[in-house]
Amino acid sequence: EQNGTTDTGRSKGPLIGIVCALSYGAVDSLSLGPKVKMNGYRIQVYFGDNSRQSKTEARAAGLRFRNYFPSQPVYISFVSPHWLCRVGDFRTSEEAREFLRQVREMGIFRDAVVVKSKINARL
Repeated sequence: EQNGTTDTGRSKGPLIGIVCALSYGAVDSLSLGPKVKMNGYRIQVYFGDNSRQSKTEARAAGLRFRNYFPSQPVYISFVSPHWLCRVGDFRTSEEAREFLRQVREMGIFRDAVVVKSKINARL
């Protein structure tokens, strides 16, 4: 995303976005070291358009997810022209896919997908 491409690799020009992390004190269980940005994976649980309604729905999806998984970070962002709700900070696609399997087994967020993303990780 940072280099002007979408998750599917198509060039969209420079991306302008807003990110709002709803962390509510979630702690990375691997370490308490300093946070760094690195390439990784998140699970996208909501993808909307640029309307006010989509912004509301993205936030609602984040709050709903938080009810089921309070220890996972939730990220609401606007990447023109879409509102997104992405969750988790997974270092590998395998970790992300396993967590997605657990989410789907619960019968929630059936349309969720794993996407490449910059993540917040602790050293």
